[in-house]
Amino acid sequence: MTPRQVDVTYVLEGVPGVLEVYALGGQTAFAGSLRFAVRLEYGGGVLAAAHFALLRVLTYAECSSVLLFNVELPPGLRRDATHLLLSVPEREEAHARVPVRSPALEQQAVPRLRAHDRTDFRWLIVDADPAVPRALEGTFALAAASVVEADPVAALALAFRERFDLVLCDARVAFGSGGLLTQLYGTDRELARRVILVAHAGERELLVTNLDQLNVWNSFLCRPVEPATLLEILETGSVVLQWSSPEAEPPAPVRRVLVVDDDPATAMLLASTGSELEVVVTSDEWEAVDRVTENDLDLVVCSVTLRTRGDTPFYRFLWNARPDIKRRFVFIARADSGPASGPASGSVVERPITRDVLTKLIDRFPRA
Repeated sequence: MTPRQVDVTYVLEGVPGVLEVYALGGQTAFAGSLRFAVRLEYGGGVLAAAHFALLRVLTYAECSSVLLFNVELPPGLRRDATHLLLSVPEREEAHARVPVRSPALEQQAVPRLRAHDRTDFRWLIVDADPAVPRALEGTFALAAASVVEADPVAALALAFRERFDLVLCDARVAFGSGGLLTQLYGTDRELARRVILVAHAGERELLVTNLDQLNVWNSFLCRPVEPATLLEILETGSVVLQWSSPEAEPPAPVRRVLVVDDDPATAMLLASTGSELEVVVTSDEWEAVDRVTENDLDLVVCSVTLRTRGDTPFYRFLWNARPDIKRRFVFIARADSGPASGPASGSVVERPITRDVLTKLIDRFPRA
């Protein structure tokens, strides 16, 4: 580990919310000028704290070589990334070498991109979503000028003609042969590095894949763009990879079925029912009464001919144990031989009892 890598890792060790530090090989065009990547929790001032910790060992210009992210490194960067962990001697050397106060802050009392001190900071917004410029205007008011141009062709011409500090660009118009980001990397790589892509949560994988195909890296934000995020970008000069992963749809609740039958074929056919159904097959009185009194039971399928040891029809035995379960009852019988005292639905199913049969049956009943 080089002394610079040791120092960067050391100053970030004491920052709450900093999770991992990586050195980037920088051997590929993908890495560009990036030398470090830092994974951190998002929010709670962690980005600003990490930025000012880095200023103890880096200049403001050198901070632009550090990627701050909170999800994962893309494949193009991951290939050349080395996880940095300090040994005890390295930590002691860094403690003796690294200044307690930041030389960069002593030379310049305010960050170079303080929102309230930079009236000339300019944003180019290439996005048809009106919420993006509204977030910018609501945060900075007159402290930062912004130009909105939703047409990527016109925006590209504007970017070449005028000076912009940062570009917020809809990811949908960034890629492809005529995409704004593709064009900028072919003509003005310095400006291309200042493009921040904006996309929906579900587009994250596609966005990273497109960056990987270009063999480049740009930070990106998830919609909706929050004013607080833009303020942190302006005040620290850093862009954290803020990404809200799409919430996984909750798995469908498992439907629970009790099958009361003494036919061995039924047990064999239902031995493997898949994850959507949880089926218990029994002819034992005690197990059946235990199961039927469970509140999350969706369906009971019971042989009309099966009887208890006391010669009581099994279905009546279960109804006595839990009267309301009668509404969720289906009999195993011939179509014309269901008991007259059965439920109003008159549900009857013939053998063989298979998984497909149960799946169709249970759809008739609401979830427990």
